Amino acid sequence: MKIGEITSYLESFAPLAYQESYDNCGLLTGSVQTEITKALVCLDCT
Repeated sequence: MKIGEITSYLESFAPLAYQESYDNCGLLTGSVQTEITKALVCLDCT
């Protein structure tokens, strides 16, 4: 699976247009063409 597939899926129900000015949303580093085998997901509850 490629990073672009994951970001497209996430952005389908959480569009980047809904982000606030202080949010760092979307792919911040790397390439959408990179092949991945694992993902780490975290939540900042503040």
